[in-house]
Amino acid sequence: MNNPQRLHPITILFTIVGNLKEMVIPLLVYAGFNLFNRGGGQALIWIAAGAGLVISFILIQAVLRWYRQVYFVENDEFRMERGAWLKKKIYIPVERIQSVDDVESIWHRLFGVVQVRIETASGQEESEAVLEAVSRPAADRLKRALIQRKRSPTDPIEADSPDDGTETEPTPLDAEKLRFGTLLLSGLTSGRLGVVLALLGPALSIADDFFQINEGMVREAYLWAIGMLSVGWLLFAILLIAWVISILSTLIQDYRFTISRDHTHLMIQRGLLERRRTLIPLRRIQAVHIVENMARQPLGYVTLRIESAGYGAAEDQRLIAFPLLKRSQVPEYLDRFLPEFAESARASLQPVPRRVWKRMVLYPLPLPILLAAGLTWAFPLWGFWGWLLVPLAFVYNHWRFRDAGWAMTGRVVALRHRRFNRVTTWIPGRAMQCRTRCHTLLSRRVGLASFRTVLASGNRYESNWLDEKDVNCIAQRMDPEPEGTSA
Repeated sequence: MNNPQRLHPITILFTIVGNLKEMVIPLLVYAGFNLFNRGGGQALIWIAAGAGLVISFILIQAVLRWYRQVYFVENDEFRMERGAWLKKKIYIPVERIQSVDDVESIWHRLFGVVQVRIETASGQEESEAVLEAVSRPAADRLKRALIQRKRSPTDPIEADSPDDGTETEPTPLDAEKLRFGTLLLSGLTSGRLGVVLALLGPALSIADDFFQINEGMVREAYLWAIGMLSVGWLLFAILLIAWVISILSTLIQDYRFTISRDHTHLMIQRGLLERRRTLIPLRRIQAVHIVENMARQPLGYVTLRIESAGYGAAEDQRLIAFPLLKRSQVPEYLDRFLPEFAESARASLQPVPRRVWKRMVLYPLPLPILLAAGLTWAFPLWGFWGWLLVPLAFVYNHWRFRDAGWAMTGRVVALRHRRFNRVTTWIPGRAMQCRTRCHTLLSRRVGLASFRTVLASGNRYESNWLDEKDVNCIAQRMDPEPEGTSA
């Protein structure tokens, strides 16, 4: 990969289509303005001339952009040069690469190419480098070149790899494919109903932009729907439609989910309309999360997610390592694919000290009491219903107290918390960028402290209200870190 490589020529077509999509609205405005102000044949001449100039510019720019964009790997760096008029050079040290993804949309599959995305720990939402369309063999060669430079000479796969330049895929040590029945159950219990309902707001906003929705239209639609259904059935129909959409989105996103592992990397494939393959080094994994939503927890099912610095800090940017697993299967699954965390998964979590109960459950209660009192004062007719917030807050806080816990096995710390979903996070000491012990004057008096850490992904984790001696033990075990093991 030392010689500069160009993208697949179909990139020119993708670029033209992308630019034309952006120019459609300005072109329509231009055409409408000329037809309205000039009228007749002269207007058509101006429109044709303007459209011709724009399309010619787009064609020339697309060809130049494809011709000048090259990529190669040299001196342990991935290098890319791009730009139609001004050339931009991107150098990424191989050591900084967190993962390499290839994505196939419907259009990519139609032309037999893939899009390659290279992720680093920059924290940007966009990928550090994107190759819009390359052939499958070229993508495999690039991946292999990046992977081989990242491996140390002592890695077993390195010693077994052929050195004759043949394009052979590494043999996976283990692989697991999601069955369709499990995928369907995952969709039924995904908990994305709230997300779909939340998307209705932006969808209505977009519809408002196009159709200029006014109050009269909303009232007519409401009266029509009420005429067809009662209020209760109307709400039920909305929830049912949102639930079906959430099921379909899960089926499309996780269709043919497959995970495999070799000695040093994890490979994840999934997707129906957009097929994505993610290759991530095992030692770049910052944390493993076990997520139990309220629909799955009673059934004993969990979702396994992994966190890498290349995918941002947001919760929805964590990679799914397996969409649906029995809780009892997690240790065995980690043994196969993430052995660093398997021992920790078998260890029992310790609850937070009993004396924390009143701090987690009783101390936050004044806020709902004040809120309920305010509602009662402001709305005498129905404000008394606000007092229901007090027992609800009590139950919720007690729920959080009961599920909070921690554990430490070797150099892996487990922290468990709950907002609505119960989340258990395993963090290896090598991934911790800093470790902090903190306490207040009040917590010091009762021997309590908090443990906090920040990962390279930017995510911050903390466990409050632990015994001070336990926090000291965690901090001492995680620090100092052995040389050569940091992520």
